[in-house]
Amino acid sequence: MDEDQEAWEEMNFTPEERKKLRPWHAFQKKDHRPWQEIEAEAKRKNRENPHDPSLPILFWDDLPEDADESHPDVAAVRALMVDDPEVDAENYKEDGNAALQDAKRKGKFYFRVPIEKYTKAIMCQHPDPKANSVYYSNRAQVHLLLENYAKALKDAREAMSLDEKNIKAAYRAARAALALDRLDEAEATVSYAKTLDPDSADLEKLQRRVDARRKQLQAVEERARIDAAATRRPLMALVSALQSRGLQVGPYQHRSLGQGRVIRLSEDGKLLFPMLVLYPETQQSDLLEDVPEDALLSDQLDILYNSEAPPLPWDTSREYTRDRVDLYYQVEGCAPPLASDALVEAFATGFANSTFTARETRGHTMVRADPNLSLLEVLLREGHVVPGVAVFYAVARGTSFAARFLEGEWREPMQ
Repeated sequence: MDEDQEAWEEMNFTPEERKKLRPWHAFQKKDHRPWQEIEAEAKRKNRENPHDPSLPILFWDDLPEDADESHPDVAAVRALMVDDPEVDAENYKEDGNAALQDAKRKGKFYFRVPIEKYTKAIMCQHPDPKANSVYYSNRAQVHLLLENYAKALKDAREAMSLDEKNIKAAYRAARAALALDRLDEAEATVSYAKTLDPDSADLEKLQRRVDARRKQLQAVEERARIDAAATRRPLMALVSALQSRGLQVGPYQHRSLGQGRVIRLSEDGKLLFPMLVLYPETQQSDLLEDVPEDALLSDQLDILYNSEAPPLPWDTSREYTRDRVDLYYQVEGCAPPLASDALVEAFATGFANSTFTARETRGHTMVRADPNLSLLEVLLREGHVVPGVAVFYAVARGTSFAARFLEGEWREPMQ
């Protein structure tokens, strides 16, 4: 009997034990040095000569074609080369456990190693669902440590589906759900876990954390409700002021041109309007801010077309002057007015979610605004809905465009 054969006999391993052994474990039976030292030396020799006769066959990378199949080492290597999902999966799990402890010492960067090991264990498709439940649960634990809570919850749920009595998986699922603020799910999972271990101190502690987080979120929601009410209180006063005057306000028609300005209420209770003046002939616009409700339109025309001000840069023919400009506004085809609650919400968001759906606007829906009336008196015209802000169309009298406009030939571009 040669030396290797004697070594195998001395180790006294059964065939099943040999199958499960890692090569360095077998060699360590004969060489009493630490297995890490043995493995390092074996790998070095194997790099130099993959089939080094002085190196036990168990450390070879592969077997030569002419390997002696009757040799016990060759038989052992053949056994190790046979795929066995149960053995492989358990080995990967043990590797993952060792890697997890190592990662806890070294830092988060190294947690990818146990994740890879547990994933490989899962991929082996162990025939026992309970074993696979452990692999998923272990990977969930690593994801918890990495604060990958969604992945942790997914793995823990899978583990529970494979083994409904896996209490570690239930505990980890509850922790992940809590971290994601899925409190109902966390509480339900803790309650289920308590049926498996009614006296668990960890579960009691986790339940207290769920209760505390629920109270915290309720306090945040209550604070937000109070803040929202405080924010909406002046807006409700604004809507009330609009309605008390009989004004109807609809969605914002020209939000970009109006620069997001909205109607507001002054400290003395007076309505202040952004006044948007459009020039349909040239697609230009002007914006007057905070025009009081009792201000005369004639005063606004004086501001826009002051004789001492330079001409409008696009009015090369000097047609848009104080004595020639008329203001028109729409009284037919307006968007429907907003209800009180919708109007409060629109003011709260700057009409971000309430904009005008453009319709064709023809000249015959336009009415000339009397410059001797106040802004409020003009806006109260029957059939008119204020499109977010006061909107007027400026047209110069005596021009060819004015004739087409008054005959209803002009159509407002679609927005």
